[in-house]
Amino acid sequence: NVPNVTIVPTREDGMTTACYSPVDCTIKVVGGNRATFDICRSIAHELVHQMQDENGDELDGETGSPCEDEANALAGRLIRMYGSENASFYEE
Repeated sequence: NVPNVTIVPTREDGMTTACYSPVDCTIKVVGGNRATFDICRSIAHELVHQMQDENGDELDGETGSPCEDEANALAGRLIRMYGSENASFYEE
C-alpha cells in the first residue's frame, strides 16, 4: 500500500516527531524547525513500521522494542546511504 504522508508544522496528539497509523495507512511527520534530512529519516522510520505492519509484525512503539530498533536502524542506514551519494542533502 502507498501511505498518505503529511508533513505538519508542529506535534499533534500522540506524536513524537512522526507517527504511522495502521488503521488508515497514514504517516504524519513534524516538519517545523527540522532539517530536511531529519524529516526524511522520520519518513523512512515510519515506512519501516508500515512494512512491519504489512508483514503482520506486532507494532510496539516502546523504546528498545524489536520493531523500534529495526525502524531506527533501517531508517538511519537509508539516510546515510542517500547522504553519501548526495552530500548537499545534509546542507538543506
